[in-house]
Amino acid sequence: MLCKRITFSAAFSVLLLLSSCKRTSAPAVGITSAAVDLATLPGTIFKVTYNDHTVMVDEVTVRQTLRSVSKNGNVLVFDPSPQIQKLQPGSVLFMQGLAVRKVLATMPFESETTLLTVPAAVTDASQEGQIHWDYPVRFSANSASSDPLGSPLQGNERPASAQFFRTRKSA
Repeated sequence: MLCKRITFSAAFSVLLLLSSCKRTSAPAVGITSAAVDLATLPGTIFKVTYNDHTVMVDEVTVRQTLRSVSKNGNVLVFDPSPQIQKLQPGSVLFMQGLAVRKVLATMPFESETTLLTVPAAVTDASQEGQIHWDYPVRFSANSASSDPLGSPLQGNERPASAQFFRTRKSA
């Protein structure tokens, strides 16, 4: 019990120190004009049931409330918002279109909330789901082909495909 209390106090102390460091504006994160929205391609399947501990935050809210990010990306500082207030250790923060992070600790500080996070996998945020897409990748270019239904694949091009499926565990 004492060990848990010391570990918890140490984690919050680190968060406090990191949140009081020099603030920088939130990094520009987003989709470039060369990106392709895989959700709109023919044959794309996206059927996911999220866990109860997954908190969805839309991209607009993230851009409006995210105040600071540590250099390694593990510490996030947000202005108040209803979604951010729901987060607690063990939650998964799903920033739509941007990132998925597992929350290790939260700390309210002044009017902001500081989160200690680590990268999360899609399986951390979902109970079950099926995600599938097929898209040609041109390895000679800096991005995937912008013409998925156009010309056939050439010598250094390979089809890109991803699937994820996990069934709910029975009790």
